[in-house]
Amino acid sequence: MLAFNQLFDAHRRWVETSGASGKPLSLDGIDMRRVSLNAPVLEQAFFTDCDFRGMAFENVDFYRSEFYSCDFSHSVFIDCDFSKCALDYSSFTGSRFYRCKFPRADAFRADFDECIFQHCSLAGINLMECSLAKARIEETDFEEAYLDKIRASDAAIICPSNIEKINRISLLHKDGKTITEGAAALKMLKKES
Repeated sequence: MLAFNQLFDAHRRWVETSGASGKPLSLDGIDMRRVSLNAPVLEQAFFTDCDFRGMAFENVDFYRSEFYSCDFSHSVFIDCDFSKCALDYSSFTGSRFYRCKFPRADAFRADFDECIFQHCSLAGINLMECSLAKARIEETDFEEAYLDKIRASDAAIICPSNIEKINRISLLHKDGKTITEGAAALKMLKKES
């Protein structure tokens, strides 16, 4: 445990001093559920193949952090900031997001199946070839969002804001070949409350 606390303390110093002291955090293949930390600094950190399943995050700033092939399944995120994060190949299956924001975040082939987003901001997010099957997205901002080749069977967008300002939306059908784009794709997802 002491080694992890030292790593996170060094990362905190690195963030607070803009790199003048300390060391950036980079973890690979760690089961984070076994790491007990008090208010860790997770911004500008690098994680590969780490396990965060079932964890709860509140008021966490993930700014510019990179999460590659990480597992956040069945986790809860409240008032978290994913600004400019990389979430490529990560799984968030069954997770819940409340009042979270994702400006300029990238998620290539990430899994958001059965997720719930409530009062979030997906403004400026870049979702490419992601899965949103059975996701429920309520009262969420889509301004300048880019959703390309999304798998979204049984997904629902309810009372969105700025949906008319979305940059791109295209849905990939179950056959993996057919694509529905633009207004037709939105119509397939948008549900009345």
